[in-house]
Amino acid sequence: MEKKFNITGMSCAACSAHIEKSVGKLSGIKSVNVNLLQNSMTVVYDENVLSSAEIIEAVKSGGYGAEECGEKTKAAEESAVEKEEASVKKRLIVSAVFLVVLMYISMGHMIGLPTLSFLSAEHNPINYAVSLLILTIAFFWYGYDILKNGYKNLIHKIPNMDTLVTIGVVSSFIYSLYSMYMIIKGNMHYTMNLYFESAAIVIYFVKLGRYIDGISKDKTKDAIKKLVEITPNKAIIEVNGIQKEVTLDEIKKGYIVISKAGDKIAVDGEIIEGKTHVDESFITGESKPVTKNIGDKVIAGSLNYDGFIKYRAEKIGKESTVSEIVKLVIEASNTKAPIAKIADKISGYFVPVVIIIAIISFVMYLLLGYDFGTALSTFVTILVVACPCSLGLATPLAIVISEGICASNGILVKKSEILENASKINTVVFDKTGTLTYGKLRISQIYNYSKLSDKELKAKTEEFINRLGNGETLDDIKVEAFAVVREAAYRVIGEKPYYVQILGGLAIHEGNIAEMKTGEGKTLTSTMPAYLNALSKKGVHIITVNEYLAERDANWMGNIYRFLGLTVGINYRELTPKEKKEAYSCDITYTTNNELGFDYLRDNMVVRAQDRVQRGLNFAIVDEVDSVLIDEARTPLIISGGHMDSANLYIQADKFAKKLKENDGYLYDEKTKAVTLDEKGIALAEKTFGVSNLYDINNTSLVHYINQALRANYAMKNDIDYVVKDGEILIVDQFTGRLMPGRAFSDGLHQAIEAKEGVKINQEMKTLATITFQNLFRMYNKLSGMTGTAKTEEEEFREIYNMYVIQIPTNKPIIREDFSDLIFATKKGKYKAIVQEIKERHAKGQPVLVGTIAVETSELLSSMLKKEHIPHEVLNAKNHAREAEIIAHAGEKGAVTIATNMAGRGTDIKIDDEVKALGGLCVIGTERHESRRIDNQLRGRSGRQGDPGFTQFCVSFEDELMVRFGADRTKALLARVGFSDDASIRMKPLTKSIEAAQKRVEGDNFDIRKNLLQYDNVVNQQREYIYEKRNEILDSESIHETTLETFRNYINSLVSSHIMPEGKLTENDLSEILEVVNEHLLNKKLELKDIKGVPEGELEEYLFNLVSIEYENKLKGIPEEVRNEFEKAITLRVIDTHWMNHISTMDHLREGIRLRAYTDNPLRAYTAEGFELYEEMLNAIDKEVTFYLLKAEIRQNIERKQVVKGQAVEDKAKTKKAEPKKSTKVGRNEPCPCGSGRKYKQCCGK
Repeated sequence: MEKKFNITGMSCAACSAHIEKSVGKLSGIKSVNVNLLQNSMTVVYDENVLSSAEIIEAVKSGGYGAEECGEKTKAAEESAVEKEEASVKKRLIVSAVFLVVLMYISMGHMIGLPTLSFLSAEHNPINYAVSLLILTIAFFWYGYDILKNGYKNLIHKIPNMDTLVTIGVVSSFIYSLYSMYMIIKGNMHYTMNLYFESAAIVIYFVKLGRYIDGISKDKTKDAIKKLVEITPNKAIIEVNGIQKEVTLDEIKKGYIVISKAGDKIAVDGEIIEGKTHVDESFITGESKPVTKNIGDKVIAGSLNYDGFIKYRAEKIGKESTVSEIVKLVIEASNTKAPIAKIADKISGYFVPVVIIIAIISFVMYLLLGYDFGTALSTFVTILVVACPCSLGLATPLAIVISEGICASNGILVKKSEILENASKINTVVFDKTGTLTYGKLRISQIYNYSKLSDKELKAKTEEFINRLGNGETLDDIKVEAFAVVREAAYRVIGEKPYYVQILGGLAIHEGNIAEMKTGEGKTLTSTMPAYLNALSKKGVHIITVNEYLAERDANWMGNIYRFLGLTVGINYRELTPKEKKEAYSCDITYTTNNELGFDYLRDNMVVRAQDRVQRGLNFAIVDEVDSVLIDEARTPLIISGGHMDSANLYIQADKFAKKLKENDGYLYDEKTKAVTLDEKGIALAEKTFGVSNLYDINNTSLVHYINQALRANYAMKNDIDYVVKDGEILIVDQFTGRLMPGRAFSDGLHQAIEAKEGVKINQEMKTLATITFQNLFRMYNKLSGMTGTAKTEEEEFREIYNMYVIQIPTNKPIIREDFSDLIFATKKGKYKAIVQEIKERHAKGQPVLVGTIAVETSELLSSMLKKEHIPHEVLNAKNHAREAEIIAHAGEKGAVTIATNMAGRGTDIKIDDEVKALGGLCVIGTERHESRRIDNQLRGRSGRQGDPGFTQFCVSFEDELMVRFGADRTKALLARVGFSDDASIRMKPLTKSIEAAQKRVEGDNFDIRKNLLQYDNVVNQQREYIYEKRNEILDSESIHETTLETFRNYINSLVSSHIMPEGKLTENDLSEILEVVNEHLLNKKLELKDIKGVPEGELEEYLFNLVSIEYENKLKGIPEEVRNEFEKAITLRVIDTHWMNHISTMDHLREGIRLRAYTDNPLRAYTAEGFELYEEMLNAIDKEVTFYLLKAEIRQNIERKQVVKGQAVEDKAKTKKAEPKKSTKVGRNEPCPCGSGRKYKQCCGK
């Protein structure tokens, strides 16, 4: 039997699937089909086995409602909705005909249209009767449901628009009947009181509006239907290595789902294996497939474009993205805008007012002596006229009231029509970048905190914290929290975030990058998401590029947080561990990226839990995020200690490298700046160093020294990549031009440059701990950032950090003029033209900022300007001490400043009205940087906050970028037509080719950083395990059970290592095992006969029992705290020693792996061999821990110590000089100031 049921309570496709599954389990069911759009279910079942009541009960057991519809055919049910729609449409068309006839009868003769003879006479009763008949038919045929609804609302005292329509139309109809009666009696005075046309027109157009609204809802249903059909019906899952096809209902959270090219993603999940491109256009509108790697999320319904992946199911059923969107669309279609609600409310007020006015008028007419008929006519006229007029008044009044509400809250409404849709929809927003803003964006409540007192405003913080504790989320309170910060900022520092800054704050809170132009107020923008996320009490880190900015921002914006009751800390380099811990314990901590990383590494080198300074990495806002996560991504943070004697090897390698010539000993690649030996160079190296095969695995160290010498001599340039100052090599930041004292090139390159320049070669330090910024910042639960230029690097931010770049519009339109590149034949002609341009602009007082990418360029231009007697400031790697001061004055009248392209980031260049009148700041770039982002940074120096400005890049065919990407043909072509040194030209095709070259360089750099990350990920996984193991030891009260497990692991390893190759233990194997056991594990010696009788497979357990019993006996009488300290001290020391050696081993493996002739890719070989080395390290740790603990003497005063005291290899230019502190003498019996908890005489006072 086939039967139809009405279903209630369904909200998404998952609901229908759940019902189908519940009913499908019943005995006797043949098929189940649930229609989400029609809220119905069709079931085919065996009525001898199953009853309809049992089916209804099965549906209700899932939390849904059900009732039987009857035994209609499936086809009839499917066409029911279509028939209803066709019926409504038919009624409207026929009613329109009636309406036209009615108007023709009542008014045709008045305007000269021909009419039937019996209707032609004016005031003809037949005319009125025909009109009444037509109206009556139409009235009760197409307007009945509206009248019924209006009457019901009036009875239940909830009047609305329908009530007004009902009162007006019914009054018109009844009074028209009365008037007809009076006309028939001969009282022609009533001919003026017929309202047939009014009643018909009002109700017709109300009905027409409802029909149009129905069409809109049908479109919504179609959209819902398409969304529901997006996800596939079946998928392939993997269970215990076995693949099988299942329906979506069978997929549970945590299941592994397999998808190949061309498949649709079945459920929301996270990729755990493979890589692909996914077409998410159905949800993002972005036609280009998005790259998806391990760790990235996939959305149900998206298309696996070209790869094979495995993903772990995370969101299924109602929780899936598609189901959530369906729910939002359904809610949107049923939601009334607030302004519509206000209009309904106003209409409700009109009903009693109109009735009261009508009654008062009726009574007044009678009191004034008018007859009853006139008084009644007045009464009805008021009802008939006032009610329809009220419909037209309700919406304008609602708009006026809404504008008043907005104005009282400080919001100016420029377009009133916007209010009609404000807050109507729970929005799902997709932009062209594929960014999905997913959630409920409402303006349903406006938060006005300007009227609160300071005390009330501060109390909001505690209120928010309590609400979070009661189950609300950060997104639930973000609008209110942003409003509180906005008001607090105005009261504390006199600045109120603009609308665009609020947008930037939202982007940051969502874990993305807010790209905001220079001068748009990124520092103030960050206060809103920082405050909101700090309410969770898990900590917020605001990362800056140097301590000057950290201190400035903490003291400036920190006042806002303190006003609202939050704590603010600054993490200086020179702080003691105790002071650092206090800084990190604050709600919001300002720190540099370097110090954050070094603290993380130091925390994982401490030997006591209380010595750690950081808490969990919760939420970070990275200022100048492109500088930190792109420019410095390849620079590892290193804590080093000890020394490696290698100075002589660097000197010998340098002497060898200086003998070589390009293409006659070595090859140099202009594009990648790579230097390699050619065949002649290899032969010469083998002869010089006396080796038969330079690339033998035993010569990897020698190759390392030669490679670094080649790079130092032929790829690294003095005054560009580094400077020599006071007998010391100082690195030049290639992006900012700043010197970085204290920083050293890694992998021995620094020592190679020292050998090249003939200065003292510093001893190479041993790496104790290291991590890259890429892996450091990916450990945060949520990561975000802000900068002026990041869009050009968005692919890298998305692939590596899972952050989108959101371009925030400027507060004021940009009116700066950006001219296309001016191209010269030679550098000489270019510099001459630049100086002339500076001279002309300086003469009229316009400030000029000249951006360079090299020290030599800035010094050359400076010498040329001196010859022209033009006063100027120079900011480069040799003169960066006054950076902020020089940049701050660059916008003053007549100022001429030469600086590297990114110098002075964080310092605004402000101009006054006089300079604005002169055209604003003029920016001239002496050549294109290899990164478009850096060029955009230079342009952004001019034209902040709507200021006028001018930017121009000057390029020559001799510039490095042009040489690297071959502009020789264009140069030769122009030379033929007389393009001389001094001539210049603007060529759009050449400008495009320069940008294309920049894109290629950016792509190459991204590939290098991505490749670095892939290699570092191998070590990073090992690092995470070791650090996790250390933290377990530090945080545990006792590791005794772990120690025993270590014994077991070593014994298992010892026995299993002797089984191969025979596959069993021989007598010789047993003798060797016995030798180790007697020598290192047991004091009571065993003999061969003791273990020969032990059954195969039980030897490990037998030995472990003996060792553990003897160890427990050793511990008898030892206080538990002494035992715990003994086990922890030994274990930590062994782990740290082996881990530090392992870091060096992996570094050498990475360099040597590329020198071997592998048919497979080097990364795979590095991963495999790295894993083997890691396994060997873990086995060695188990072995040494076992040996030490079983043989070492347990002492009462054993002390945990770090294996080596490390030193951070850092950029001192990022640090702030420490202020002198007053020293206080500590008494010997007082607590030690280091925070250990012991007395000073027993700790640091020994």
